[in-house]
Amino acid sequence: MTNNRWVGMLALVTAAALLAAPVADAQSIRGSIQGTVTDDSGAALPGVSVTVSSPALQGTQTIVTEESGAFRIAALPAGVYKVVFALDGFQTIEQEEVRVGIGAKAQLDVKMTSTFTEQLIVTSERPTINTSSAELGAALGQEFFLDLPIQRNFTSVARVTPGAQADDSGQTFYGSSGAENAYYIDGVNTTGIELGQQGKTLNFEFIQEVQVKTAGYGAEYGRSTGGLINVITKSGGNEFKGDVFGYWDDESLQSNLSGEAARGAVSGTFQVVDFTRSDFGADLGGYFIKDKLWFFVAVDQVTNEDTLSSLENFGAVIPGAPALGDEFIDKQERDLFAGKLTLQAAPGHSLAFSAFGDPTDRSGPLGSLASTPLHFQETRETGATDYALNYDGVVTDKFIVSARLAEHNEEDVTSGPGASVTGFIDFTDPLGDGTTVWGWPGRESGFGFFQNLDLSREQRNLDLTYFVNDFGGQHEFKAGYEFEDISGENENWNGGGGQRVYRFNCNPAVRFCGDPAQPYYYRHRYYIDPALEDDDPTTFTTASIRAPLTTGIKTENEDLYLQDTWRPISNLTVNAGVRWGSQSLFNALGAVSADIDDNVAPRVGLIWDPTKTGKAKVFWHFGRFYETIPMDIVIRSFGNEVQIFAYNLSDDPNDVAHDPRVRSSRVLGGGISRVDPGTKGQYLNEFVIGGEYEVRDGLSVGVKYINRDLKSVIEDALAADGDYFIGNPGRGQMIGTYDLGYAFGYNDTLHLLDDPKREFDGVEVSVSKRLTKNFQFLASALWSELKGSYDGTFQASTGQLDPNLNSAFDYFDFSVNNEGLLSNDRTWQFKFDGIYRFAFGMNAGFSAYYREGTPITAMGYSTAYNNWEYYLSRRGAFGRVDPDYEIDVHLGYPVKLRKGMELNLLLDIFNLLDVQTETRRSTRYTTADELCFGICPINWETGEITTIVPGDTRFPPTNPAFNTATDWTDPRSIRIGARLSF
Repeated sequence: MTNNRWVGMLALVTAAALLAAPVADAQSIRGSIQGTVTDDSGAALPGVSVTVSSPALQGTQTIVTEESGAFRIAALPAGVYKVVFALDGFQTIEQEEVRVGIGAKAQLDVKMTSTFTEQLIVTSERPTINTSSAELGAALGQEFFLDLPIQRNFTSVARVTPGAQADDSGQTFYGSSGAENAYYIDGVNTTGIELGQQGKTLNFEFIQEVQVKTAGYGAEYGRSTGGLINVITKSGGNEFKGDVFGYWDDESLQSNLSGEAARGAVSGTFQVVDFTRSDFGADLGGYFIKDKLWFFVAVDQVTNEDTLSSLENFGAVIPGAPALGDEFIDKQERDLFAGKLTLQAAPGHSLAFSAFGDPTDRSGPLGSLASTPLHFQETRETGATDYALNYDGVVTDKFIVSARLAEHNEEDVTSGPGASVTGFIDFTDPLGDGTTVWGWPGRESGFGFFQNLDLSREQRNLDLTYFVNDFGGQHEFKAGYEFEDISGENENWNGGGGQRVYRFNCNPAVRFCGDPAQPYYYRHRYYIDPALEDDDPTTFTTASIRAPLTTGIKTENEDLYLQDTWRPISNLTVNAGVRWGSQSLFNALGAVSADIDDNVAPRVGLIWDPTKTGKAKVFWHFGRFYETIPMDIVIRSFGNEVQIFAYNLSDDPNDVAHDPRVRSSRVLGGGISRVDPGTKGQYLNEFVIGGEYEVRDGLSVGVKYINRDLKSVIEDALAADGDYFIGNPGRGQMIGTYDLGYAFGYNDTLHLLDDPKREFDGVEVSVSKRLTKNFQFLASALWSELKGSYDGTFQASTGQLDPNLNSAFDYFDFSVNNEGLLSNDRTWQFKFDGIYRFAFGMNAGFSAYYREGTPITAMGYSTAYNNWEYYLSRRGAFGRVDPDYEIDVHLGYPVKLRKGMELNLLLDIFNLLDVQTETRRSTRYTTADELCFGICPINWETGEITTIVPGDTRFPPTNPAFNTATDWTDPRSIRIGARLSF
């Protein structure tokens, strides 16, 4: 056995041993180059020497074609390669600029011409269409996105991808909400642990490539019902290279607001009167030992500072509150860092250690100014730190091993003087403008609800790949085992000092308040020890309060997958695989509250190249994709959380006992929510069919049809005993729920629930051009329809981000009228992103989009949640928000300096045409009122359903702002920058 094979076997044993530790998601971060070599007659050519080289590769790699003429060079880092084919008696072929993406296969089928003359070098055309995959998405290198006018966040790169748009929770893909994606950096799962959003910020200069998978991906990839965003950071190289960079924009570089946008900017309690954005950093890559040990390090500080001016003289009503024109600074500092070491332990065996983080401090008025500084002046420390150790090894020419140890750590800590002061909120409208405020005369107001989080995800995985070339064609068998162990601690503070006190007008006609002259009554809200839940609330004292309510968090995610990429003939590929997953969610007592197992996800795809030249493909794909449940459900439903709403006539924070003369005190939460034992995982089925054709060198056109159908949902609902429980709405024990009448003692009727629905249908046309003749672009047009009754883990219709705990099925009232066009539906979307490099040196980037507006629904106010939760009309019944569009431009001019240094002067112009178009309208049909102004979706006494339509004379809107614009595109702004490269 060769030394290299001993190294590989030792690494395999080590990788297997790592799996004895708590272990997560396997994501390929390396790719391959494969193909077949034939002669002029089409006969296979064995013995051809195939050599690859690249600045991304330590040394070179060489293999020899097999009897069938097939070759494969695997475990290659993402980058641009040169491939040389050589055989005595044949002309040498050099194929340059072969791009290997993250986890991608570059197909090179080469024909060699015999010669008896002097050896010649022939450069052939490189392929542009991946004829071995049905994946939709894009692989975007730094040489492209650095010249685009986009925000400096890797998820901004993802929005270039066809099918991508955004909601308030992040990037969305083909109908899935922005909280359903998975995010990976150097193989580390950096998805937010609590809520499932983007959990990491990474500077552009750190990134080598961003790969976005939007649909059609194989069984190797999971943990997402949306898209998958995979990032590879730089590794260094055999030359020392670095950058020093800086970017800046402020108020003076932004145009003035105009029209409705200007009037809308002064809504709320403050307006931004000045701002600065700065971004300064440096990076350096190189080697300790050439072709053996490389390094890359980078640092970057990003500072955002806003000056906020009060719009009201709040101090006239609330002593100590801001006066008109008082200014406050809201400042955020983010310190980004990244480092990587890459070691070639032996030819074909690589170890890479990565570390990166984004610790962030934000301080200032982080809330409404209609209160005292003890409520809104906060400091918040957030961010995550990640570590990864990746091994990739070619054990034999047919056997590859990849293994990973990784860890993702998050923190979110709130502090400030108001953290220890009892929070007060006044529902008596002291300002007389229809709003409620924190604090009232003579009272200092502390923080509202806040959390302190310290969470960690330990990640392990092992992937094995085996190649077979003589079993009915070529096969690439791949199997993997994945495990995640998530743990940590959450602190819930129910207001400053652990309590909140609310003041209400006392109306003797509705409830007895003791002395009729008493104008107010009070609610004391706090957490208690669950052991006291059944005690008499009249005996509660401040000793009952748990401040904070501390919850231990734990969950385990386990996955297995098996897939085969089979080429029975040279122009046909069959991708078939299956993924099995399970998730164990632990409660605060250390027991398993929910086992979501048997998540079986089949994937199958067919890809056919009718031209047999690599210039076209027709493809079909079916797949099932399961959600990985974020930890919000563990914190809120399994965290042993019990709250008290204790009502009395005292505003004293120390007087927390119930007064029977006022309304009944209530216990909220059962400590640990019940789970229907038959609960199945949340998943969708996806069907994709399409074709792609290279119409000329480097220019490809594609057409795709995408269908995504959500088949199962995990959510909470109200049980007969008044507690919430977890299950699949419309099935099993959650076949129905109860209405708000029951919650307030009026109605105990079980109402049946329909299965939640969300279906996306779309037809997409895309045009892409690789960089030829100094020009590169990606363009797309998408027609789609998104309909159903469930937005997703982010409930855009109510603005709620509580994955698997949204309010959609809490009460039956919330499900009435809830069907139609969903919140993120846009019939048409067009986008274009391209770059051009002028002969005189300037680089230009251009981004533009046009999209139709989202649907408008009449929403009604619910006192139970103090939010607009009712669907008074069918979804989308009131038309759409106006279409919006934008054009952005980037200019970069490089200036050559001495000793190989280059200074690039940068300019970005966002919203070049300064089109301040509406992007959202108010859906609030009613104002806040306990009795809905008589407009409720269901009559609690008769059961009659009310469905409002445009122009409804029975129930006209009581909110004059309904269906008026509330948000607009940002005005034209300019960002200036410079990057010194050496």
